[in-house]
Amino acid sequence: MRIKGTTLKLGGLLAAMLLALILTGCGNSVREFRQVQPGMSLEQVRNLLGEPDEVNEAKGLAGVWVYHSRGLTGGKASLIVSSVGGKVVFTAINKK
Repeated sequence: MRIKGTTLKLGGLLAAMLLALILTGCGNSVREFRQVQPGMSLEQVRNLLGEPDEVNEAKGLAGVWVYHSRGLTGGKASLIVSSVGGKVVFTAINKK
């Protein structure tokens, strides 16, 4: 009897964790995208958002990084990060 109760508690815990994951989404969100500001280093952006989904660089001097949202709620969005000399100079969020 005790094992059955433990199994039910574990199942309830797993269901609650799954619901929390669905409600909050996974990965980057527009809220996180808005934290990226001109003047930040690309290392700071990488620490905040992880590796970009797309990278276009000109010999490491200037470049554009693109991130796509992975959340399950709130629609889709992309963040475009333009940089010069390893520093963010421009950001744009494109909501779809």
